Amino acid sequence: MTALRSKLKGELLGGRRGQASAIGAVFFILILGIVLGYMFNFINQVEELNRAALSTMQTRFERQREALQIALVDYVETGLVDYDPESVEIVYGTKVQDSPLTIEAAVSGGGVSNVTLIDEDFEEDGWEFEVADDLACPSWWDTCVFDGVYEDVGDWGDVSGYAVGAESGVYIISKNRFKESAKGYYLLEFSGGNFLSVNLSLDYLFEPLGFSARGKVTWILSVSINRSDDMTAVWGPVEVLSVVDDGSVSSLHGSWEPSSEIPADVFEAGKQYYLVLYVEVQYNLRKRPGSAIYYYAKAFFDNVHLEATVSGGGGGGGFAAWAGAAFSFDVGSGVPAVLMAEVEVDSVPVEISLYYEDPDVAGVWERVQSFTVRTTDVVLLNASLVGEASEASRFMLVASAGTGFTLTVYGFWVNCSFVAENFNVTVLNEGGETVKVVSVWVVNSTNVWRSDLNVVLAPLEEETVRVDYGLVRGSRYLVRIVTEKGNIFDYYLAIP
Repeated sequence: MTALRSKLKGELLGGRRGQASAIGAVFFILILGIVLGYMFNFINQVEELNRAALSTMQTRFERQREALQIALVDYVETGLVDYDPESVEIVYGTKVQDSPLTIEAAVSGGGVSNVTLIDEDFEEDGWEFEVADDLACPSWWDTCVFDGVYEDVGDWGDVSGYAVGAESGVYIISKNRFKESAKGYYLLEFSGGNFLSVNLSLDYLFEPLGFSARGKVTWILSVSINRSDDMTAVWGPVEVLSVVDDGSVSSLHGSWEPSSEIPADVFEAGKQYYLVLYVEVQYNLRKRPGSAIYYYAKAFFDNVHLEATVSGGGGGGGFAAWAGAAFSFDVGSGVPAVLMAEVEVDSVPVEISLYYEDPDVAGVWERVQSFTVRTTDVVLLNASLVGEASEASRFMLVASAGTGFTLTVYGFWVNCSFVAENFNVTVLNEGGETVKVVSVWVVNSTNVWRSDLNVVLAPLEEETVRVDYGLVRGSRYLVRIVTEKGNIFDYYLAIP
């Protein structure tokens, strides 16, 4: 009995141990599954984070590779504006008919009259050079300049306002001596005639601005009159001023006219001539101990006036017959850019000049350009309007000749520039990636405007987009292009 009880007890205890082992194994598997699940989930999250980081880096890299340029914003359109027929004022001659406007030239009676050939008609681009801003310098780091200038000289006695001249700048550290010369000349054109006399006057200014060297610089200002076809001199050159600048010379200015008359018989009616203003500089400079060669100065011509006297007889003088009229234009918001005239004369040669009225001083007229007509066919004249001429609303056409003639004006227009009702933006893809443009913005101080776009640009492709937004003169704008990837490209625009 005792043996049986012991056997049963052993069997019961062994069964319990096996059951405990089985339960422990189950719990171990569950815990291991949970741990593995957390591990796999962590690995998956890390992979997703890596993918997100790589995607962000890729997007950022692609954004950085976008390179757009707003190459042009075009808001200007042009149009011809005709004169007001009611505004026509005959200033010389007798009107024969209104359409087309025909004027019979008025022929002067006896006696003599004065004709202005040149009256300080300067432009910035009138210089020609024998040696200009490529004046030989000893080495690449040195500076040697001789060039034309057109600038406001202020008030220097007889010289005032804008004048034309030449400047010289020399800075040399690589050589102990500089010996060179330079020459330039400025051209003013006029027409010849059967003159009785010709008179010239002008003002001059020499302005030293810096001298640190030994030696001297010689400036020579002179004038001549040359034929325009072959540049043969018919008078001069005559010296206006000679200055030897050794560092002790102060500014010089004054009025000048030739000591003897210009021969009137050298001019032919209908031929073109140049009044030539020369500036020559001769350098002979040496270093001072311990310093570079430095020199800077300017010389100007101003108030240049060339006048001729002509006979008042009908055909015996240079310009004895005149025909002309003044016209008014309503250009609205436009800016005059080119003055155009379609004319015909029945006798040649005839000189035709175009004028504009000073916007600030009524009745004061400035010449825009002159033309010599040597044909009886209809001709079209074009004169560019710059500066104050672009603000004028009245213009004048004057024709003159040595004999009587008839002037017919078939058309007289101002070609104006206007701000268009919309504008165009030209976008260039300068990068190596295809770019999609999704919007355009126009921003100023009072308004923000946006429009959607769908423009795809391949590398180096250019496309012009029309923007339906009206710009206003006198305003500033920011034009902005936005791409699909969020890049922004700006263009700043000021409408004069």
